[in-house]
Amino acid sequence: MTQDELLVLIDRAVAEGWRELDLSGQELTELPVEIGKLKQLESLILGKKVEGYGYVGYRPLQKVSGNNLKTLPLELLGLPNLRKLDISGNPLESIPDVVTQILHLEELILIRVELTEIPDAIANLTNLTQLDLGSNQITQIPEAIAKLTNLTQLHLYSNQITQIPEAIANLTNLTQLILYCNQITQIPEAIAKLTNLTQLHLGSNQITQIPEAIANLTNLTQLILYCNQITQIPKVIAKLTNLTLLILNDNQITKIPEAIAKLTNLTQLILNDNQITKIPEAIANLTNLRLLDLSDNQITQIPEAIAKLTNLTQLHLSSNQITQIPLEILNSSDAKEIFNYLRQVRISETRPLHEAKLLLIGQGSVGKTSLIERLIRKKYDKNQPQTDGLNVETWNVQVNSEDIRLNVWDFGGQEIYHATHQFFLTKRSLYLLVCNCRTSEEENRIEYWLKLIESFGGHSPVIIVGNKKDEQPLDINRKALREK
Repeated sequence: MTQDELLVLIDRAVAEGWRELDLSGQELTELPVEIGKLKQLESLILGKKVEGYGYVGYRPLQKVSGNNLKTLPLELLGLPNLRKLDISGNPLESIPDVVTQILHLEELILIRVELTEIPDAIANLTNLTQLDLGSNQITQIPEAIAKLTNLTQLHLYSNQITQIPEAIANLTNLTQLILYCNQITQIPEAIAKLTNLTQLHLGSNQITQIPEAIANLTNLTQLILYCNQITQIPKVIAKLTNLTLLILNDNQITKIPEAIAKLTNLTQLILNDNQITKIPEAIANLTNLRLLDLSDNQITQIPEAIAKLTNLTQLHLSSNQITQIPLEILNSSDAKEIFNYLRQVRISETRPLHEAKLLLIGQGSVGKTSLIERLIRKKYDKNQPQTDGLNVETWNVQVNSEDIRLNVWDFGGQEIYHATHQFFLTKRSLYLLVCNCRTSEEENRIEYWLKLIESFGGHSPVIIVGNKKDEQPLDINRKALREK
Protein backbone atom coordinates (compact mmCIF):
# COMPACT_ATOMS: atom_id res chain seq x y z
CA MET A 1 0.00 0.00 0.00
CA THR A 2 1.37 3.43 -0.98
CA GLN A 3 1.30 6.43 1.36
CA ASP A 4 -1.35 8.10 -0.84
CA GLU A 5 -3.57 5.02 -0.65
CA LEU A 6 -3.09 4.94 3.10
CA LEU A 7 -4.10 8.60 3.47
CA VAL A 8 -7.28 7.94 1.47
CA LEU A 9 -8.05 4.96 3.73
CA ILE A 10 -7.49 7.04 6.88
CA ASP A 11 -9.86 9.75 5.60
CA ARG A 12 -12.47 7.11 4.88
CA ALA A 13 -12.03 5.60 8.35
CA VAL A 14 -12.51 9.08 9.90
CA ALA A 15 -15.62 9.79 7.82
CA GLU A 16 -17.20 6.40 8.60
CA GLY A 17 -16.18 6.34 12.25
CA TRP A 18 -14.15 3.11 12.11
CA ARG A 19 -13.26 1.63 15.48
CA GLU A 20 -10.68 -0.81 14.06
CA LEU A 21 -8.05 -0.25 11.38
CA ASP A 22 -6.16 -3.32 10.13
CA LEU A 23 -3.00 -2.40 8.19
CA SER A 24 -1.17 -5.73 8.56
CA GLY A 25 0.75 -7.10 5.59
CA GLN A 26 0.77 -3.83 3.61
CA GLU A 27 4.59 -3.41 3.37
CA LEU A 28 4.42 -0.06 5.16
CA THR A 29 7.70 1.62 6.09
CA GLU A 30 6.14 4.66 7.77
CA LEU A 31 2.91 5.48 9.58
CA PRO A 32 1.79 9.04 8.65
CA VAL A 33 0.98 11.69 11.26
CA GLU A 34 -2.56 11.74 9.84
CA ILE A 35 -3.18 8.61 11.91
CA GLY A 36 -3.90 11.10 14.71
CA LYS A 37 -7.22 11.99 13.03
CA LEU A 38 -8.76 8.66 14.10
CA LYS A 39 -10.11 9.90 17.42
CA GLN A 40 -12.75 7.15 17.52
CA LEU A 41 -10.25 4.32 16.89
CA GLU A 42 -10.20 1.54 19.51
CA SER A 43 -8.01 -1.06 17.74
CA LEU A 44 -4.96 -0.42 15.52
CA ILE A 45 -3.49 -3.50 13.83
CA LEU A 46 -0.07 -2.89 12.25
CA GLY A 47 0.79 -6.59 12.17
CA LYS A 48 -0.76 -9.76 13.51
CA LYS A 49 -0.37 -13.45 14.13
CA VAL A 50 -1.98 -15.59 11.44
CA GLU A 51 -4.30 -18.03 13.21
CA GLY A 52 -4.65 -21.72 12.39
CA TYR A 53 -1.20 -22.05 10.88
CA GLY A 54 -0.57 -25.53 12.31
CA TYR A 55 1.31 -27.22 15.14
CA VAL A 56 4.66 -28.83 15.89
CA GLY A 57 3.78 -31.49 18.43
CA TYR A 58 1.47 -29.62 20.80
CA ARG A 59 3.16 -26.27 20.15
CA PRO A 60 1.41 -23.81 17.77
CA LEU A 61 3.47 -22.53 14.86
CA GLN A 62 3.64 -18.74 14.67
CA LYS A 63 3.28 -16.99 11.34
CA VAL A 64 3.03 -13.21 11.45
CA SER A 65 1.72 -10.79 8.84
CA GLY A 66 3.53 -7.50 9.56
CA ASN A 67 5.08 -4.45 7.90
CA ASN A 68 8.50 -2.76 7.82
CA LEU A 69 7.86 -0.14 10.50
CA LYS A 70 10.81 0.79 12.75
CA THR A 71 9.21 3.76 14.53
CA LEU A 72 5.73 5.00 15.38
CA PRO A 73 4.50 8.64 15.31
CA LEU A 74 3.76 10.60 18.50
CA GLU A 75 0.28 11.28 17.09
CA LEU A 76 -0.76 7.89 18.52
CA LEU A 77 -0.91 9.69 21.86
CA GLY A 78 -3.82 11.71 20.47
CA LEU A 79 -6.08 8.65 20.08
CA PRO A 80 -8.09 8.78 23.32
CA ASN A 81 -10.09 5.60 22.64
CA LEU A 82 -7.19 3.36 21.57
CA ARG A 83 -7.38 0.15 23.61
CA LYS A 84 -5.60 -2.41 21.40
CA LEU A 85 -2.28 -2.00 19.58
CA ASP A 86 -0.81 -4.90 17.60
CA ILE A 87 2.61 -4.18 16.05
CA SER A 88 3.63 -7.80 15.39
CA GLY A 89 6.01 -8.62 12.55
CA ASN A 90 7.73 -5.21 12.36
CA PRO A 91 11.52 -4.77 12.84
CA LEU A 92 11.22 -2.47 15.87
CA GLU A 93 14.07 -3.97 17.94
CA SER A 94 12.66 -2.16 21.00
CA ILE A 95 9.29 -1.01 22.27
CA PRO A 96 8.89 2.60 21.04
CA ASP A 97 8.66 5.22 23.79
CA VAL A 98 5.36 6.43 22.41
CA VAL A 99 3.80 3.03 23.10
CA THR A 100 4.65 3.12 26.81
CA GLN A 101 2.93 6.51 27.05
CA ILE A 102 -0.48 5.36 25.73
CA LEU A 103 -1.70 4.87 29.27
CA HIS A 104 -5.21 3.73 28.34
CA LEU A 105 -3.96 0.72 26.33
CA GLU A 106 -5.50 -2.60 27.37
CA GLU A 107 -3.97 -4.97 24.80
CA LEU A 108 -0.38 -4.70 23.56
CA ILE A 109 0.90 -7.31 21.12
CA LEU A 110 4.47 -7.34 19.77
CA ILE A 111 5.10 -10.82 18.35
CA ARG A 112 8.36 -11.24 16.43
CA VAL A 113 9.58 -7.63 16.48
CA GLU A 114 13.22 -8.46 17.41
CA LEU A 115 12.95 -7.33 21.05
CA THR A 116 15.86 -8.15 23.33
CA GLU A 117 14.46 -6.59 26.50
CA ILE A 118 11.28 -5.35 28.16
CA PRO A 119 11.80 -1.70 29.24
CA ASP A 120 10.97 -0.64 32.78
CA ALA A 121 8.62 1.93 31.22
CA ILE A 122 6.22 -0.95 30.60
CA ALA A 123 5.14 -0.29 34.21
CA ASN A 124 3.30 2.83 32.96
CA LEU A 125 0.69 0.72 31.19
CA THR A 126 -1.27 -0.18 34.29
CA ASN A 127 -4.50 -0.70 32.32
CA LEU A 128 -3.07 -3.56 30.28
CA THR A 129 -5.05 -6.79 30.45
CA GLN A 130 -3.11 -8.58 27.67
CA LEU A 131 0.62 -8.39 26.95
CA ASP A 132 1.97 -10.64 24.19
CA LEU A 133 5.72 -10.45 23.51
CA GLY A 134 6.16 -13.92 21.98
CA SER A 135 8.82 -14.99 19.48
CA ASN A 136 11.47 -12.41 20.39
CA GLN A 137 14.93 -12.58 22.00
CA ILE A 138 14.03 -11.42 25.50
CA THR A 139 16.30 -12.84 28.21
CA GLN A 140 14.72 -11.40 31.35
CA ILE A 141 11.33 -10.49 32.81
CA PRO A 142 11.88 -7.17 34.65
CA GLU A 143 10.64 -6.43 38.16
CA ALA A 144 8.59 -3.61 36.61
CA ILE A 145 6.14 -6.27 35.41
CA ALA A 146 4.77 -6.27 38.98
CA LYS A 147 3.00 -2.97 38.27
CA LEU A 148 0.74 -4.52 35.64
CA THR A 149 -1.76 -5.81 38.17
CA ASN A 150 -4.67 -5.78 35.72
CA LEU A 151 -3.01 -8.30 33.38
CA THR A 152 -5.10 -11.39 32.68
CA GLN A 153 -2.91 -12.71 29.82
CA LEU A 154 0.90 -12.68 29.77
CA HIS A 155 2.48 -14.34 26.73
CA LEU A 156 6.29 -14.56 26.58
CA TYR A 157 6.72 -17.81 24.61
CA SER A 158 9.68 -18.47 22.28
CA ASN A 159 12.20 -16.16 23.93
CA GLN A 160 15.41 -16.82 25.89
CA ILE A 161 14.09 -16.30 29.40
CA THR A 162 15.88 -18.30 32.10
CA GLN A 163 13.94 -17.32 35.21
CA ILE A 164 10.41 -16.44 36.33
CA PRO A 165 10.86 -13.57 38.82
CA GLU A 166 9.19 -13.38 42.23
CA ALA A 167 7.49 -10.21 40.97
CA ILE A 168 5.12 -12.47 39.06
CA ALA A 169 3.29 -12.96 42.38
CA ASN A 170 1.79 -9.47 42.02
CA LEU A 171 -0.13 -10.43 38.88
CA THR A 172 -2.99 -12.01 40.80
CA ASN A 173 -5.52 -11.40 38.01
CA LEU A 174 -3.62 -13.55 35.50
CA THR A 175 -5.67 -16.29 33.86
CA GLN A 176 -3.07 -17.21 31.18
CA LEU A 177 0.69 -17.48 31.67
CA ILE A 178 2.30 -18.71 28.46
CA LEU A 179 6.08 -19.24 28.63
CA TYR A 180 6.81 -22.23 26.39
CA CYS A 181 10.08 -22.45 24.43
CA ASN A 182 12.38 -20.63 26.83
CA GLN A 183 15.25 -21.78 29.06
CA ILE A 184 13.45 -21.77 32.39
CA THR A 185 14.81 -24.26 34.93
CA GLN A 186 12.44 -23.76 37.85
CA ILE A 187 8.82 -22.93 38.63
CA PRO A 188 9.06 -20.49 41.56
CA GLU A 189 7.02 -20.76 44.77
CA ALA A 190 5.57 -17.34 43.85
CA ILE A 191 3.39 -19.16 41.32
CA ALA A 192 1.15 -20.06 44.26
CA LYS A 193 -0.18 -16.49 44.32
CA LEU A 194 -1.68 -16.77 40.83
CA THR A 195 -4.86 -18.44 42.00
CA ASN A 196 -6.92 -17.20 39.03
CA LEU A 197 -4.75 -18.99 36.46
CA THR A 198 -6.67 -21.26 34.11
CA GLN A 199 -3.80 -21.90 31.64
CA LEU A 200 -0.16 -22.48 32.57
CA HIS A 201 2.01 -23.34 29.57
CA LEU A 202 5.70 -24.03 30.29
CA GLY A 203 6.47 -26.60 27.58
CA SER A 204 9.95 -26.86 26.03
CA ASN A 205 11.97 -25.51 28.94
CA GLN A 206 14.47 -27.16 31.31
CA ILE A 207 12.23 -27.66 34.34
CA THR A 208 13.10 -30.65 36.52
CA GLN A 209 10.36 -30.49 39.15
CA ILE A 210 6.69 -29.58 39.58
CA PRO A 211 6.62 -27.71 42.91
CA GLU A 212 4.14 -28.28 45.74
CA ALA A 213 3.01 -24.67 45.20
CA ILE A 214 1.15 -25.84 42.09
CA ALA A 215 -1.55 -27.12 44.46
CA ASN A 216 -2.78 -23.53 44.97
CA LEU A 217 -3.77 -23.17 41.32
CA THR A 218 -7.14 -24.81 41.78
CA ASN A 219 -8.71 -22.94 38.84
CA LEU A 220 -6.27 -24.42 36.31
CA THR A 221 -7.95 -26.11 33.37
CA GLN A 222 -4.77 -26.54 31.28
CA LEU A 223 -1.33 -27.52 32.58
CA ILE A 224 1.22 -27.96 29.79
CA LEU A 225 4.78 -29.05 30.63
CA TYR A 226 5.95 -31.12 27.63
CA CYS A 227 9.64 -31.35 26.70
CA ASN A 228 11.18 -30.69 30.11
CA GLN A 229 13.23 -32.88 32.47
CA ILE A 230 10.51 -33.72 34.99
CA THR A 231 10.93 -37.10 36.70
CA GLN A 232 7.87 -37.18 38.95
CA ILE A 233 4.21 -36.14 39.00
CA PRO A 234 3.66 -34.91 42.58
CA LYS A 235 0.73 -36.13 44.68
CA VAL A 236 -0.49 -32.53 45.03
CA ILE A 237 -1.65 -32.77 41.42
CA ALA A 238 -4.82 -34.16 43.00
CA LYS A 239 -5.74 -30.61 44.06
CA LEU A 240 -6.14 -29.48 40.44
CA THR A 241 -9.60 -30.94 40.07
CA ASN A 242 -10.63 -28.49 37.32
CA LEU A 243 -7.96 -29.68 34.89
CA THR A 244 -9.29 -30.74 31.51
CA LEU A 245 -5.90 -30.88 29.74
CA LEU A 246 -2.66 -32.25 31.21
CA ILE A 247 0.33 -32.49 28.85
CA LEU A 248 3.57 -33.99 30.21
CA ASN A 249 5.02 -35.77 27.20
CA ASP A 250 8.77 -35.90 26.52
CA ASN A 251 9.91 -35.90 30.14
CA GLN A 252 11.53 -38.56 32.34
CA ILE A 253 8.47 -39.61 34.33
CA THR A 254 8.54 -43.22 35.55
CA LYS A 255 5.21 -43.50 37.36
CA ILE A 256 1.61 -42.28 37.13
CA PRO A 257 0.58 -41.58 40.74
CA GLU A 258 -2.68 -42.81 42.27
CA ALA A 259 -3.49 -39.11 42.84
CA ILE A 260 -4.37 -38.91 39.14
CA ALA A 261 -7.72 -40.44 40.11
CA LYS A 262 -8.88 -37.08 41.48
CA LEU A 263 -8.66 -35.36 38.09
CA THR A 264 -12.11 -36.48 37.01
CA ASN A 265 -12.62 -33.55 34.62
CA LEU A 266 -9.65 -34.46 32.42
CA THR A 267 -10.53 -34.91 28.76
CA GLN A 268 -6.94 -35.17 27.47
CA LEU A 269 -3.98 -36.79 29.23
CA ILE A 270 -0.72 -36.72 27.25
CA LEU A 271 2.17 -38.75 28.72
CA ASN A 272 3.95 -40.16 25.68
CA ASP A 273 7.75 -40.36 25.48
CA ASN A 274 8.44 -40.96 29.15
CA GLN A 275 9.68 -44.00 31.11
CA ILE A 276 6.37 -45.17 32.56
CA THR A 277 6.20 -48.91 33.23
CA LYS A 278 2.64 -49.34 34.51
CA ILE A 279 -0.88 -47.98 33.98
CA PRO A 280 -2.45 -47.72 37.44
CA GLU A 281 -5.97 -48.96 38.22
CA ALA A 282 -6.74 -45.38 39.28
CA ILE A 283 -6.94 -44.46 35.60
CA ALA A 284 -10.48 -45.91 35.68
CA ASN A 285 -11.68 -42.80 37.54
CA LEU A 286 -10.99 -40.51 34.60
CA THR A 287 -14.33 -41.23 32.96
CA ASN A 288 -14.38 -37.98 30.95
CA LEU A 289 -11.14 -38.79 29.10
CA ARG A 290 -11.41 -38.63 25.33
CA LEU A 291 -7.69 -38.84 24.53
CA LEU A 292 -5.04 -40.83 26.41
CA ASP A 293 -1.53 -40.91 24.96
CA LEU A 294 0.91 -43.33 26.60
CA SER A 295 2.93 -44.24 23.52
CA ASP A 296 6.72 -44.56 23.67
CA ASN A 297 6.98 -45.71 27.27
CA GLN A 298 7.94 -49.04 28.88
CA ILE A 299 4.46 -50.33 29.66
CA THR A 300 4.06 -54.11 29.55
CA GLN A 301 0.38 -54.61 30.29
CA ILE A 302 -3.02 -52.95 29.83
CA PRO A 303 -5.13 -53.21 33.00
CA GLU A 304 -8.79 -54.25 32.73
CA ALA A 305 -9.73 -51.00 34.49
CA ILE A 306 -8.96 -49.06 31.33
CA ALA A 307 -12.15 -50.42 29.75
CA LYS A 308 -14.14 -48.21 32.13
CA LEU A 309 -13.08 -45.15 30.14
CA THR A 310 -16.18 -45.29 27.98
CA ASN A 311 -15.76 -41.77 26.55
CA LEU A 312 -12.27 -42.54 25.27
CA THR A 313 -11.95 -42.34 21.48
CA GLN A 314 -8.16 -42.18 21.08
CA LEU A 315 -5.85 -44.51 23.01
CA HIS A 316 -2.18 -44.32 21.98
CA LEU A 317 -0.14 -47.28 23.28
CA SER A 318 2.31 -47.94 20.45
CA SER A 319 6.06 -48.33 21.08
CA ASN A 320 5.70 -50.00 24.48
CA GLN A 321 6.34 -53.61 25.51
CA ILE A 322 2.71 -54.72 25.40
CA THR A 323 2.24 -58.21 23.97
CA GLN A 324 -1.37 -58.98 24.92
CA ILE A 325 -2.76 -57.20 21.84
CA PRO A 326 -1.72 -57.68 18.19
CA LEU A 327 0.38 -54.78 16.92
CA GLU A 328 -2.01 -53.84 14.14
CA ILE A 329 -4.76 -53.28 16.72
CA LEU A 330 -2.46 -51.62 19.26
CA ASN A 331 -1.05 -49.22 16.66
CA SER A 332 -4.48 -48.21 15.40
CA SER A 333 -4.98 -45.88 18.43
CA ASP A 334 -8.72 -46.60 18.10
CA ALA A 335 -9.85 -46.98 21.71
CA LYS A 336 -13.02 -48.88 20.80
CA GLU A 337 -11.11 -51.40 18.69
CA ILE A 338 -8.62 -52.00 21.52
CA PHE A 339 -11.42 -52.34 24.09
CA ASN A 340 -13.35 -54.75 21.86
CA TYR A 341 -10.30 -56.97 21.52
CA LEU A 342 -9.65 -56.98 25.28
CA ARG A 343 -13.30 -57.74 25.97
CA GLN A 344 -13.37 -60.66 23.53
CA VAL A 345 -10.23 -62.09 25.07
CA ARG A 346 -11.74 -61.75 28.53
CA ILE A 347 -15.11 -63.36 27.80
CA SER A 348 -13.82 -66.21 25.66
CA GLU A 349 -12.11 -69.36 26.82
CA THR A 350 -8.65 -68.34 25.81
CA ARG A 351 -6.09 -70.91 24.88
CA PRO A 352 -2.87 -70.69 22.87
CA LEU A 353 -3.60 -71.22 19.19
CA HIS A 354 -0.15 -72.69 18.48
CA GLU A 355 -0.57 -71.81 14.84
CA ALA A 356 1.38 -69.60 12.44
CA LYS A 357 1.48 -68.64 8.78
CA LEU A 358 4.57 -69.32 6.65
CA LEU A 359 4.69 -67.82 3.15
CA LEU A 360 7.20 -68.74 0.43
CA ILE A 361 7.59 -66.14 -2.29
CA GLY A 362 10.07 -65.37 -5.06
CA GLN A 363 10.52 -65.63 -8.82
CA GLY A 364 9.26 -68.61 -10.78
CA SER A 365 11.39 -71.79 -10.85
CA VAL A 366 13.68 -70.79 -7.99
CA GLY A 367 12.74 -73.91 -6.01
CA LYS A 368 10.03 -72.85 -3.55
CA THR A 369 7.98 -76.03 -3.91
CA SER A 370 11.09 -78.23 -3.79
CA LEU A 371 12.09 -76.51 -0.55
CA ILE A 372 8.67 -77.27 0.96
CA GLU A 373 8.91 -80.92 -0.11
CA ARG A 374 12.31 -81.18 1.56
CA LEU A 375 11.22 -79.42 4.77
CA ILE A 376 7.90 -81.19 5.29
CA ARG A 377 8.43 -84.62 3.73
CA LYS A 378 12.22 -84.80 3.49
CA LYS A 379 11.86 -85.55 -0.23
CA TYR A 380 13.28 -84.02 -3.39
CA ASP A 381 11.99 -84.45 -6.95
CA LYS A 382 14.22 -82.92 -9.63
CA ASN A 383 11.22 -83.04 -12.00
CA GLN A 384 8.96 -81.09 -9.62
CA PRO A 385 6.42 -79.14 -11.76
CA GLN A 386 5.94 -75.39 -11.36
CA THR A 387 3.21 -74.21 -8.97
CA ASP A 388 0.14 -72.69 -10.60
CA GLY A 389 -1.45 -69.98 -8.42
CA LEU A 390 -0.82 -71.05 -4.84
CA ASN A 391 -0.87 -74.15 -2.68
CA VAL A 392 -1.47 -74.30 1.07
CA GLU A 393 -0.09 -77.16 3.17
CA THR A 394 0.23 -77.97 6.86
CA TRP A 395 3.59 -78.54 8.52
CA ASN A 396 3.55 -79.76 12.12
CA VAL A 397 6.67 -78.91 14.09
CA GLN A 398 7.71 -78.83 17.74
CA VAL A 399 8.97 -75.69 19.49
CA ASN A 400 9.97 -75.92 23.18
CA SER A 401 8.07 -79.22 23.46
CA GLU A 402 4.90 -77.57 22.10
CA ASP A 403 3.18 -78.83 18.94
CA ILE A 404 2.97 -75.95 16.47
CA ARG A 405 1.00 -75.99 13.24
CA LEU A 406 2.47 -74.01 10.37
CA ASN A 407 0.15 -73.18 7.48
CA VAL A 408 2.58 -73.07 4.58
CA TRP A 409 1.61 -70.96 1.57
CA ASP A 410 3.49 -71.68 -1.66
CA PHE A 411 3.03 -68.91 -4.26
CA GLY A 412 3.54 -69.39 -7.98
CA GLY A 413 6.33 -67.02 -8.97
CA GLN A 414 5.30 -66.41 -12.56
CA GLU A 415 4.62 -62.77 -13.44
CA ILE A 416 0.96 -63.46 -14.13
CA TYR A 417 0.35 -64.23 -10.44
CA HIS A 418 2.14 -61.21 -8.96
CA ALA A 419 -0.93 -58.96 -9.05
CA THR A 420 -2.89 -61.35 -6.82
CA HIS A 421 -0.19 -61.72 -4.14
CA GLN A 422 -1.34 -58.62 -2.25
CA PHE A 423 -4.62 -60.36 -1.38
CA PHE A 424 -2.82 -63.11 0.56
CA LEU A 425 0.23 -61.39 2.06
CA THR A 426 -0.58 -60.69 5.72
CA LYS A 427 0.98 -59.16 8.81
CA ARG A 428 2.28 -61.26 11.71
CA SER A 429 3.51 -64.00 9.37
CA LEU A 430 6.90 -65.50 8.55
CA TYR A 431 8.20 -64.98 5.01
CA LEU A 432 10.73 -67.10 3.16
CA LEU A 433 12.04 -65.20 0.12
CA VAL A 434 13.60 -67.92 -2.04
CA CYS A 435 16.35 -66.98 -4.52
CA ASN A 436 18.33 -68.87 -7.12
CA CYS A 437 22.03 -68.61 -6.26
CA ARG A 438 22.95 -69.06 -9.92
CA THR A 439 21.31 -65.76 -10.93
CA SER A 440 21.97 -62.17 -9.89
CA GLU A 441 20.25 -60.10 -7.20
CA GLU A 442 18.48 -58.14 -9.94
CA GLU A 443 17.25 -61.30 -11.68
CA ASN A 444 15.92 -62.61 -8.37
CA ARG A 445 14.19 -59.21 -7.90
CA ILE A 446 15.01 -59.32 -4.20
CA GLU A 447 14.32 -55.63 -3.62
CA TYR A 448 10.93 -55.90 -5.35
CA TRP A 449 9.85 -58.80 -3.13
CA LEU A 450 11.10 -57.15 0.07
CA LYS A 451 9.15 -53.98 -0.74
CA LEU A 452 6.04 -56.07 -1.42
CA ILE A 453 6.41 -57.77 1.97
CA GLU A 454 6.94 -54.41 3.66
CA SER A 455 3.77 -53.02 2.05
CA PHE A 456 1.47 -55.86 3.04
CA GLY A 457 3.34 -57.80 5.71
CA GLY A 458 4.21 -54.90 8.00
CA HIS A 459 7.04 -55.81 10.36
CA SER A 460 6.84 -59.55 9.70
CA PRO A 461 10.23 -61.31 9.78
CA VAL A 462 11.81 -62.31 6.46
CA ILE A 463 14.33 -65.06 5.83
CA ILE A 464 16.14 -64.93 2.50
CA VAL A 465 16.89 -68.46 1.31
CA GLY A 466 19.56 -69.12 -1.30
CA ASN A 467 18.71 -72.25 -3.32
CA LYS A 468 21.24 -74.28 -5.37
CA LYS A 469 24.11 -72.93 -3.29
CA ASP A 470 26.12 -76.06 -4.08
CA GLU A 471 26.53 -74.69 -7.60
CA GLN A 472 27.28 -71.05 -6.66
CA PRO A 473 27.25 -68.99 -3.43
CA LEU A 474 24.39 -66.51 -2.94
CA ASP A 475 25.65 -63.08 -4.05
CA ILE A 476 23.57 -60.28 -2.49
CA ASN A 477 24.42 -56.92 -0.96
CA ARG A 478 23.20 -57.69 2.57
CA LYS A 479 24.23 -54.27 4.00
CA ALA A 480 22.40 -52.25 1.32
CA LEU A 481 19.26 -54.38 1.60
CA ARG A 482 19.15 -54.02 5.39
CA GLU A 483 19.54 -50.23 5.12
CA LYS A 484 16.69 -50.03 2.59
